[in-house]
Amino acid sequence: VKALATGTVRIDGSAAVGQTLTAVTTGWPADARLRYQWLRNGHKIKGATSATRVLTSRDLHARISVRVQASLGRATSVQVTAKLAGRVVRGGLTGGLVAIAGTAVVGQRLTATSAGWQPSAVHLQYRWLRDGTAIRHATKKSYRLRSADQGHQMALQVTAQKPGYRSATVTSPATVAVSRI
Repeated sequence: VKALATGTVRIDGSAAVGQTLTAVTTGWPADARLRYQWLRNGHKIKGATSATRVLTSRDLHARISVRVQASLGRATSVQVTAKLAGRVVRGGLTGGLVAIAGTAVVGQRLTATSAGWQPSAVHLQYRWLRDGTAIRHATKKSYRLRSADQGHQMALQVTAQKPGYRSATVTSPATVAVSRI
């Protein structure tokens, strides 16, 4: 069996959860069939056999590499491996839009609305604020206004979390001062 000329491989992309890595090959025969195998800490990642790979929370703190081998007819090349320079770090969440629905009147219920977090499927935590100060035990998606809120502006702080990502917090604009009917 004749050996093929062996090319090189490098990994392009950012080593952060949620980012896409690409195995860039050069110097291989143009009509050769390239086979890819991505590795986590030196072990094969099941099903990771394409030229690109999106990093997941399972890759956090791991060393990622890719192994490439070419074949052409009955000839094969040696395997070439490229490694990322560092370990995979947490990805970044992009803050969504946070708003408050409802009327700022004692006895009425205010409700959080939130959308646009990237990536999607985040877990949201809520913290209601009175004049910018957290209200004790007010950590639900909705909040019923009380007498203590009268004359104060309400706001909402929403924190998004997702495994493998740094959390992100966004605060809504404040309501008008709470009134009594």
